[in-house]
Order: sequence, then C-alpha cells, then structure tokens
Amino acid sequence: MRALIYLRVSTDEQADRGLSIPAQQDACLKYAELKQWQVDPQKDIYTDAGESAKTVNRPALQELLSRCKKDREVNMIIVHKIDRLARNVGDYAAIRTILKKHEVQLASVVEPVDDSPTGHLLENIMASVAEFYSANLGQEVKKGMTQAVKKGRWPTGGPLGYINKQEPNGDRSLIKTIAVNPIHGLMIQKIFRLFATNKFTKVAIADELKKTGFKSRAGKYITPGNVTHILSNKFYMGMMKWGGHEMMGTHEPL
Repeated sequence: MRALIYLRVSTDEQADRGLSIPAQQDACLKYAELKQWQVDPQKDIYTDAGESAKTVNRPALQELLSRCKKDREVNMIIVHKIDRLARNVGDYAAIRTILKKHEVQLASVVEPVDDSPTGHLLENIMASVAEFYSANLGQEVKKGMTQAVKKGRWPTGGPLGYINKQEPNGDRSLIKTIAVNPIHGLMIQKIFRLFATNKFTKVAIADELKKTGFKSRAGKYITPGNVTHILSNKFYMGMMKWGGHEMMGTHEPL
C-alpha cells in the first residue's frame, strides 16, 4: 500500500516539541513501517510549517490533495493527529470527501480511526474537538489581550521604535510588554524633532534619515509615506487604541 504523510505545525506551536515537524515525521514513518506501508521520504512527505489549520489554503495540503486526485497508486494518508488536517468540521469534511472520492483512506498515528462506522464516528468527534479547541483558544487569547490593554500594556507587536519583551510578573510567570528600541527609538524621535522645526517636509525628513543610514526593521529606507504614518500614530504619544477605544498606555512615549 502506498501512503503519503502530511505534517503541519502552526507558528504558535513551534515551541512545542511534541508537535514539532521532526517529531511528527518520525512518528508517522514508524507507523508506516509498522503497517508495512510504502513511503518514499523524498517524495511522499508533505509539510506545512507555520501554517494554521483554520484554512485549507495551505500549499503542501493542496499539493497532497492534488496528488491524491491524480496518482492512483496512493491508497493512504498518514497524519500524526486529525487536527493536523483541519481544525473545523466543515474543512475536515471537505477534505475527507475528496479522499473518499479517490479511494484514499486516512490513518492517524495517535487516534484509533479506520474505515468502519465506528472509525468514522471517532473521526468526526476528534474533528469537533479540534474545532472547539481552536475556537476556545482564540477566545482565551483575545480575553488575555483585552485584560492586558485594560492594565495599559500593549499585548501585540509594537510599532517601529519599540521592541517586545517579557518581564517577571511576581508569581514566576512572565508578562508581555514593550520597551523602546535603542536604535529605532532614536530614529522615531529624530522624525518628530525634524518635523517640529517646521523646516522639513516629509520628503526632506525621509532624505535626512537616508543620509544617516536609518532603516526600518525590514532593512529598507524610510519613505515619505512612512514618515506620514509615524507622525500620525498616537502610539508615539503614549496612547493605545483597542476595540474602538483610546486609552493611555504604560509604554514610554517617543
């Protein structure tokens, strides 16, 4: 029996060694060996790294499904867990419909699924559990971010001029916060100082920054459009906008 292996890890799972790509691949290959299924590590392994399962528009997954439609030798898809394929019931059902149409079965290394009615029931249950987990995780993350904002802390990536950091919370946990970037922070301050003289246009400010070698985090020179965006961003005044409301933050204004 010819089997293909599908591996996926999202960005927020990268630190979890149990879900890492190498760990999934090793488990899937051992499972295929145990079942005596043929897998060519060079051609039969499809990997989506840093991809969320909230959508089926993942490059490797689409390649795998395309091959299932064309390659009659493929009989089986192996995943480490069902939630590697999808984290909502609708997408999972769509994927399974494609596989069933082309007579390709699905095997999970850690879940007892098969082509029996009981196996299908378990698949649907696990797909529902994955959807619940994804939705609940998103809600909890949003709740945590909202609480951080209420305390004056910016919970996501700060704009140019700031760096994200973690600080002790007093209970052995860490809280996310931001601090002034020692290099880009100076650049932001220079933009405001030049503009405050009323002698520099935004084009002239961009030219001045280029002369001094200042660049963005992406390594590109600051454009007049960037200057406009920076000058109109109230974050640099110490303000935060979240959920349609403005409030003072605890970060250092630039």
